[in-house]
Order: sequence, then structure tokens, then C-alpha cells
Amino acid sequence: MTDLTPEAAQLARVAQLQRQRAGRTAGATPPATAPKTAGRRKPATGSKIAAAGFGTAAMFGLVGAMALAQQPTSTPAPAPATQPAPVVVVIHQNGTATPIVGNGTSSAVAAAAATPGPTAAPPIALTAQPVVQKAAPSAAPVVKSRGSK
Repeated sequence: MTDLTPEAAQLARVAQLQRQRAGRTAGATPPATAPKTAGRRKPATGSKIAAAGFGTAAMFGLVGAMALAQQPTSTPAPAPATQPAPVVVVIHQNGTATPIVGNGTSSAVAAAAATPGPTAAPPIALTAQPVVQKAAPSAAPVVKSRGSK
């Protein structure tokens, strides 16, 4: 091809390209002189699959850690303290007081209120004075967040 004129070389190259194109459409293999295309068409597919796998594993790990943090502690709750027997004091208009010790049902209170006379127990002087104090100013509370608890 070195002894061809530029026009003849161009015509020869056009003819060669037409043969190659005709061979591809007819299902024939391209000539050996044609450059080979890259074998990997989508090289990022594998890395996308790996990234999706790592992301899924991280998500399950975080969900598991949050579920573990939500579980209640395994220590048993302390037993409730027993309540003392309720005491109801009925104060009559004449100044006497009748204490009722027990369950404090309405029938016992009504029976004590119906008998305003002196009882065997000495009257109880009510001397309790509530102590009211102004609260001391304190710093603003520190807010802590523990998720949705």
C-alpha cells in the first residue's frame, strides 16, 4: 500500500471498511486485523454487589444492636413494701376525735361518725404543722436522649 496515491489509499480503506461492515451484518466473524473490544462491558457491577452486601450486613448489625439495647435488665424488681394499716381520724363537732384503725371502710367510718360521744381512747391533739420552704434555684437539667424510651 505504500506505492498507492492518497486517493487510491483512501478508496482501498473505504472498500475494506465496507467488507468488514458487510461481514458483521451477515454473521461472519470480523477479520483478524480488526482491534478487539474490551471483554468487560460493565466492570462496576461486582463492586455494586459488594457494596450492597456490606450495607445490608451493617443494617442488620445496627438493628440487632438496637434490639439488644431495648431489652429490659435481667435483675428482678424489688418486692413492694407492705403498706401500714390506714388510719382514719373522725373529728366531731364537740371537739372529740375518734381514730379508726384497720381497712378504713365506709361502714366503719360511718359507725364512728354516728357515735359522737367520748370514747375509751383519749382525744388526739392534732399538732402537725406543715413546713413550707421555697425551693433553692438549681442549674438547668441536662437532657439525655436514649432513643425512643
